[in-house]
Amino acid sequence: MNGLRNRASTARAAFQNKDANASRAYHASVFDEPHKTNNIKRDYAKYADSIVHNGTNGVVYTSIIIAGLCKISSLTAIAGQAATGGAPDLQSAIAAIVIAITALSLVGNGIWLALVHYQKKSDYRAFYENERRREQWECENYLEGEQREMVELYQERGLSREDAESVIAIVSQHKDFFVDVMMKEELNLIPPDKSKPPHMLGLVIFLSFTLFGLIPLGPFLHANLTKAPIPLATLVYDSMCVSGVCLLVCGYLKGLFTVGSRWRAAARTLASGAVAFGSAFLVGSGLKHVELI
Repeated sequence: MNGLRNRASTARAAFQNKDANASRAYHASVFDEPHKTNNIKRDYAKYADSIVHNGTNGVVYTSIIIAGLCKISSLTAIAGQAATGGAPDLQSAIAAIVIAITALSLVGNGIWLALVHYQKKSDYRAFYENERRREQWECENYLEGEQREMVELYQERGLSREDAESVIAIVSQHKDFFVDVMMKEELNLIPPDKSKPPHMLGLVIFLSFTLFGLIPLGPFLHANLTKAPIPLATLVYDSMCVSGVCLLVCGYLKGLFTVGSRWRAAARTLASGAVAFGSAFLVGSGLKHVELI
């Protein structure tokens, strides 16, 4: 692996310095070794897949906070009821705290996810374009070396040398196409999806994460706006039910982008969410003896 990285660094340095002789020397040095491709893999999702995937994350993240926080807060409510008899007011305050903490967490994490994906897409696009310029330059300065590399690669994949040379001889007559082939076959780099600008992807991720994440807060928002004296346990139960339905829908939609039954994808998504919810309840139970103030 270190040898591969060193050779790649040598090739990039030759390109940066526009040193054709160094590029030729690099290619000549690797011909006696088995050809190795760059194992850089990138996953590209469509906007719809991003919405469903990050919307699911938003639902789970919000529900985990609600489940854990309300498990601890319910114990505080019991203590407050015993001390002051003001359980309804106290529960309203707890619900307001849940709304505030969850909303702040949603916005903060939504912005974080959007920035991370924006930077990832932007960095990959810049990296891909730089590598493509390097391959173009190497073709212009040492086409024979690039042809020989591709012949060796196709031989490793089962073609005879004669067939591999025939294929590369034809493909290399079309320079842009040949460079595209090398980017995929040699470097394992897929062209960036220019139909989805990084800033638009970041915006979609932020909106899907925050909007879907607000769904489990629905019962709390309703109780807060209507001032309805709904017990805290009922709000948590309603929130978990809403979250479960949302996860089923998101899981079913995820099944559109995967192989297998859509209902199986829905059930797996719900089961994963249930494990996360249950873990939050267990953590909340474990913290009931912890002095928070």
